[in-house]
Parts: sequence; C-alpha cells; structure tokens
Amino acid sequence: MAKKIVFMGTPMFAVPILKSLYQNGYPISDVYTQPPQKSQRGQKINKSPIQGIAETLNLKLRTPKYLKIMMRNITILKVWMLISQ
Repeated sequence: MAKKIVFMGTPMFAVPILKSLYQNGYPISDVYTQPPQKSQRGQKINKSPIQGIAETLNLKLRTPKYLKIMMRNITILKVWMLISQ
C-alpha cells in the first residue's frame, strides 16, 4: 500500500510547498485548509491561498470548521497503525 500525503496549510507561504509536492509527483490524497472567510468592505468571502491552488491543481479539498476533533481521530488512527504493524 503506497503512502499518501495529507497536506494541511492556509497561508501564502504554504503554497510553494504544496506546488512542489504536486510537481514532484508525490501522491496527495487530501488538502486541508481553513474555510473561506468574510473580510474587507462588503464582507466579501475570500478563499485561502491553499484553497485556490488546490482547486487549480484539482486536488481533493477539505475545509473543516473545527480541526481539533479531526486531529484526535488522526492520532487514534496513527496509534492503531503502530499497534497493527
């Protein structure tokens, strides 16, 4: 079973990292970033830089409202994987 990358990031400085992983052929299964947020005058909804590039690269994108619950589940999965080896 090939290992896949789950990328988590939001700010602009994470964009080159995601691009590099994609361009070098690393298997990216999911991209997690903050949900679009209202900002500036008129409360226009703005996507994060990572969301923009993930959509451009046609990667599976997730924008959970709360990541803490998900991180707990990931930790449980890691422990299970270590035990099952």
